[in-house]
Amino acid sequence: MSSDGRLFLNHPLIKENTLEEREYQLKISSEILKNMENTLVVLPTGVGKTEIAIIIIAEILMKKGPKVLFLAPTRPLVLQHRDRLLKYLKNEKIVALTGNVDPDERGLLWIENDIIVSTPQVIRNDIISG
Repeated sequence: MSSDGRLFLNHPLIKENTLEEREYQLKISSEILKNMENTLVVLPTGVGKTEIAIIIIAEILMKKGPKVLFLAPTRPLVLQHRDRLLKYLKNEKIVALTGNVDPDERGLLWIENDIIVSTPQVIRNDIISG
């Protein structure tokens, strides 16, 4: 708990005193992790969908070896999500792959990073081009 009474999430992969603990976010992320199925989280803007994703990503990364692909529909959202992930997660192997990144460089970035944030279009283009 912080000096102002806020409670922060305690997780080995989340930076200390950065992510406020909110019961509804923990409940939603717990349900998603329990079922491990495709899930659509519908919440109003600004109430913590990205934080729910961060909790889930941290749990997935606790298992050795997995990588995370985080998709966003636009380049600005890709960059915003990458910045939020860097703010909260101890793992700094996080990269944003947008159309501004040379396709020849993206292959190495896929290998070197644990979390790839990108648009569906960039991923589609990379799959098509091999």
